[in-house]
This record gives sequence, structure tokens and C-alpha cells, in this order.
Amino acid sequence: MADEKLESFISTIREDAQREKEALDDEIASKREAFLSGAEDELLDEVYAYIRTATSRIRTDAGRRVSQKMFEEKRELYRHRTEVALSVAEDAKRRIAEYTETPEYRERLVRLAKYAASKLGDGKVSIYLRHDDMPLAEQISEASGAEVAEGGFTLGGLIAENPERHLRLDLSYDESLARTAQSFGTIVANDRVM
Repeated sequence: MADEKLESFISTIREDAQREKEALDDEIASKREAFLSGAEDELLDEVYAYIRTATSRIRTDAGRRVSQKMFEEKRELYRHRTEVALSVAEDAKRRIAEYTETPEYRERLVRLAKYAASKLGDGKVSIYLRHDDMPLAEQISEASGAEVAEGGFTLGGLIAENPERHLRLDLSYDESLARTAQSFGTIVANDRVM
């Protein structure tokens, strides 16, 4: 009977020990799982943070490269537009020079003088011509009734003034070309051309 009691006692101790061991094993497994889950979550957070940082860096770098390329393209476009504008202006000057050698130009100049004198009204009207058109001064003076003098422009046309009425009419090709070039420059600057 003593052996049975001892064996029952030992069995109870073993059962208690087994239960405690199982409880400890469950607690360790639970803590291990919690630790691994926490470590996994922490690792995932680090990976996501790295991905966000890398993605942001890539976007920034790509944006910088795109901006640089756009700047270079705009600079090239501006250079090209400037070349076109200069070429157009030179072509216009050449064509104006050819036109001013024709009889049609001389007739137009007389008509412009009459028009300018009539628009500026009563009083002393002065008409200014470019140096190369001064041989027409007498004809223009007779046709318009205005005094004719040499002006400071070179392409052609005329400028008429009535100082008494403080009026000025600039019909010179120099002014016309300058306004056109300015208008063209504004269009180019606003990216509305080409």
C-alpha cells in the first residue's frame, strides 16, 4: 500500500509537472508566435518604409530628369523660334527692299502721303521720307500739300506729323516691321506658334 501511495503521489507529481510543462510550452509558443508576429510586423513596416522612401526618391529623380529634359527642349524650341523669327525678319526686309524699287511703291508712297495729309487735317503737315525716297519729295509735296523732309528710318514708307494738332501718323515700314516682330515675339513667348 505504501508503494501504491508513493506511486500515486509520483503520478500526481508527474501529471502536475506535465500540465505545468504543457502550460509553459503553450505560453512559450504563444510568446514566440507573438514575438515572431511582432518581428514580422516590424520587418514589414521597415520594408514598406524602405519601399516608400525608394519610390519617393525614384519619383523625385524621374521628375528632376523630366524637368531637365523639358527645360532643354524649351531652350531648343526657343532657339529655333528665334532663328525662324530672325529669318522671317531678314526675308521681310529683303522683300521690302525689292518692293521699294518698283513703280508700284512710288505710286503707293504718293497715295500714302495724300492719305496722311488728309487724316492729319488743317495746319502745317510735315512728311518724312527715308533717304532713298527723297528724289520723290517734290512729287509728294505737290500731291499732299505738305512739307517733305528726310526722316530717320531706312526701310520705306513715311511718317507724317501735324505739330499744331499734336498728331503723328507713322506709316513707315520700319515701324510696321517692328510691330509685326513684337507681335510675333509675343506669340512665340506665349507658345502659340509652331
